[in-house]
Amino acid sequence: MRAGKRGSELVHQPSILKRCNVSPMVNVSPCQIGKSGNFRNFFLKCVEFGNIDAVYYEGLHRSTTLGVEEGINFLERNIPTHVLSTLVVDIFYVCLGKEMEAITVFQQCEWR
Repeated sequence: MRAGKRGSELVHQPSILKRCNVSPMVNVSPCQIGKSGNFRNFFLKCVEFGNIDAVYYEGLHRSTTLGVEEGINFLERNIPTHVLSTLVVDIFYVCLGKEMEAITVFQQCEWR
């Protein structure tokens, strides 16, 4: 993730941040997107610009560190377009005993 000034400018363009693949950051070195990780600032910029996968991973992270309800609140921005976010929110609602909310979210899904 090191680049010259021009490369850095290109990488931080909103259109790139919105659609870049963040999976390698999560799968190869997940600690690097953590609170003091080297990739945290870049990852959060991806979240800020609506990168669907980054929002998903950050929602999972928040649910484990700040609580399931915080994770739900964060992941809701991906519903109904992101299948995994939708399923996670459904599962969280069921675990919290909120079956009606889970049904409502499930009915919004685009895979139906």
